[in-house]
Amino acid sequence: MDRYSSRIADIGSLPDGPLKDVFDHWNKLRGAVSVPSCEAITAGGRLPATMCSVLVDVPERLNEMSFRMFGGGLSLAVGRDYTHYRVLDLEPAAYADLVFRDYSEVALCATPVLREIQAETEDDVRSYQRLVLPLGRDGGRVDGLLAVSVIDRSFWGVVQDEWIGAPPSVVDMMGDAEPVVAAEAGR
Repeated sequence: MDRYSSRIADIGSLPDGPLKDVFDHWNKLRGAVSVPSCEAITAGGRLPATMCSVLVDVPERLNEMSFRMFGGGLSLAVGRDYTHYRVLDLEPAAYADLVFRDYSEVALCATPVLREIQAETEDDVRSYQRLVLPLGRDGGRVDGLLAVSVIDRSFWGVVQDEWIGAPPSVVDMMGDAEPVVAAEAGR
């Protein structure tokens, strides 16, 4: 992968879907406080858009931010569950740095941000949107983040090619061996 970038998108024009649903839920819970707590956002054991969400713990030392929960849909798209890993442990490292910067901005400013994330190669550009919402206690310091992403699996296919290599084709995995299905059909 040659380059990762993110730019702020207009949060006021969210289309109907998981990003808007979570943003509306966050705003409703916020009420008179500047940011809702993690406990409030997950009340009843249900997080809106769980499959495409992550909860991030934000300690005082930002470089120790870690994923409290890494949504199942994201784990499937990425090919790995990053629950309990630090944000800086994401792969590839250049992507981890981008996510860390974006999350740190929200943690320090206590303001929700919608970003368009791009991955560029020599001959391809893939992108997705990520909404990052601050969470805190009693209007105090931000101690958590809720990030919701709408990611096409093709984005991660491009990203994973860089750090694990392109997935092998069936022929590559089997070598010269005849596929079992074909062998059984010939009997």
